[in-house]
Amino acid sequence: MKKITLALFLMGSVFVNAQTLTQNESPEVADGSTIACVSDQGFASSDNNYYRFYDLSDYGITADFSVSAVEFGIQQLVTETAGSYPITVTLYATTATFPTGFGGANYTQLAQETFDVVDQELAIFSAPISAVVPAGSDLVVQVSYEGDEELSTVLFLGSNEEGETAPSYLSSIGCEIVNPVTLASIGYPDVAMIINVVGPTAAVKDNALSAASVYPNPTTGVLNVQVPAGVTVNNAFVTDITGKVINVTLNNNVVNMSGLANGVYILTVNTDKGNLINKIVKQ
Repeated sequence: MKKITLALFLMGSVFVNAQTLTQNESPEVADGSTIACVSDQGFASSDNNYYRFYDLSDYGITADFSVSAVEFGIQQLVTETAGSYPITVTLYATTATFPTGFGGANYTQLAQETFDVVDQELAIFSAPISAVVPAGSDLVVQVSYEGDEELSTVLFLGSNEEGETAPSYLSSIGCEIVNPVTLASIGYPDVAMIINVVGPTAAVKDNALSAASVYPNPTTGVLNVQVPAGVTVNNAFVTDITGKVINVTLNNNVVNMSGLANGVYILTVNTDKGNLINKIVKQ
């Protein structure tokens, strides 16, 4: 059963040591690079289904793998009344090589969530969704939305042309693409859709970050990131309650959130041993 939800309200107060699986050479959403099926009347959205196939062994994952979120890019979302539009994330486990036999017995739906996404552009949306991929299976991620019957919504998911390590896939009834095909096969070899998967790091990385902390929390704007010796902090970003990713300044393991409005955020600190993820209250 589908569920309508707003991103991040379901996340726990603190959880740590996550890794992001990606097939994109660059995480940035580019302007004007996305392919989508649109209505015959202008740029109003038709139905679109985007896919990524994750061969988990490519990431050194051989045991059960727990998914905690899916990240996808949004190039542009404009609704008639500056409201929101439903986007659905579906996870499948498979022992087949996608897209061979997609929808058949070799594909097991693990989870499906629908998110009301507010108007935004050139952003990454973080969608909390929980599922366990059994050991020996691989993961198919589908991000989809229906066409707008009122022809009043413009929606293009995010991509770039910086390269990818595996193909992006698309299907759309409106464009008579019944089964998933690579974007390259329909004339768009350079378009790389941004669809990432968030899950736990390996145990050795968990141990390395077990003593890490972020303080003070609540904060008026400045957060200190304390990590054990030998751990390198690379960068940081925050996600607001709508799922929008916001860049913040990180200098000498100090995160500056002073420019953000008061409220609740999810802070992700990327290190060479995995990610630290904390719910932060900005006062």
